[in-house]
Parts: sequence; C-alpha cells; structure tokens
Amino acid sequence: MDNSSGGEGWVKGDKWGPFDGQMVHTAYGKGTFFIVMHEIVGGIPQGGVVKLPLNFQSGVMRIRQSPTDGQMWVSGMRGWQTDGSQAGALQRVRWTGKPANLPKRFHVVKDALEIGFSDPLDPATANNADNYALERWNYRWTGNYGSAEVNPSTNKDGHEKIDLTSAKLSADGRTVTLSLPGLKPVNQIKIKYKLQGADGSAAANEVYATINVVP
Repeated sequence: MDNSSGGEGWVKGDKWGPFDGQMVHTAYGKGTFFIVMHEIVGGIPQGGVVKLPLNFQSGVMRIRQSPTDGQMWVSGMRGWQTDGSQAGALQRVRWTGKPANLPKRFHVVKDALEIGFSDPLDPATANNADNYALERWNYRWTGNYGSAEVNPSTNKDGHEKIDLTSAKLSADGRTVTLSLPGLKPVNQIKIKYKLQGADGSAAANEVYATINVVP
C-alpha cells in the first residue's frame, strides 16, 4: 500500500465526519493517507487500512486536525522515492457532509470478517457475494531485504484466492459480514469490493489487513 510511511494522527469529534476516534496514517511514498482500523484480540493487535481517494502534491509526512474548524491538514516534502510532484505541500482535507462510504471498523470473528462502514450501504449490492474479491498471502521472514508474496497453502510464490460463502449486511446497513469458513491467521488479506451507498453513490475500494488471531 505504501513504500515509505510518514506518520499517524487522530480524528477527534464530529467536525471531520463519521471518523471520531479514528487513527489515520500518512503515506510519504504514495502521497496520500489511510484510515486505520485496529483491534486487540487476546492482547494481540491486528487490523487493516483503507486508502482515501486522495492524492497530494507531495509526499505526506505529517497530519494534524485543526482546533479551529476540525478539518485535517497534511504537510510533506518531495525526496527519495515519493510520487509527489512538488517540492513541498500544505493541504487541507475538508469534510463536505456527503457520505464517505468508507470502512472504519475491521473485526475478525470465527469463520468470518466484519467490516463496519461510515455510512449505510445499498442492501442489493452489499448482500451480493459476487461484488467482493478476496485473496491472501504470507511473507518469508529472513535476513534479506523484503520478501516474495507467498501462497499460504502451497508455500510457493503467489497469492491464494479465497472463496466467499456469503455476504450479509446488518439491519442498520453499516456492517458487512463476510462468511469465510476455516478462516486462519495470515500476514496479508486483500478485500476488494464494488458496492453502492444507500443513496446510490459509489462505494468501491480495497481493504488490506493482517490477521494475527482468529477467536
């Protein structure tokens, strides 16, 4: 998701939409930032990220929430290995009041994943398992720099596609439960989805997560 990280910040209050209490993570390499979804299971942390549909003029290194209007400000610079086009940037990200349709909660349960969204989703698209594509992979822990992406079942290089049994939207329209019998810990799982908000607006993105513990 990012070749070089910047830093973290926190959202406080309702001035920046439905993300009160949320951690956000900046990407120096890709010039954007992510919503971070985390949980602790049995004392062990895990979670995932989703990229906001934003690209900044420079690599993003710091993010802060304005105490005046509650909006988010990012700053950064351009240097080694960044997609940024400008030498530096100071830019504001303002909540418009429109639905964000972004994941804000990632929860692992037995044989399933729960993804909580910022706004209600359209039941017809959210309940259709064909609107999701999942794959997973591990990394080899060695003294080398980096690792190939490894299929967890074969231990050979590559990803493993996951068959989704069903998708079910909660009564309030904000949480999707993805049924995955036999779900196990994995270094990386990618959840790609193409849905709609309850108002018909687009809701398509990718969640990348690490599962350390399955209850």
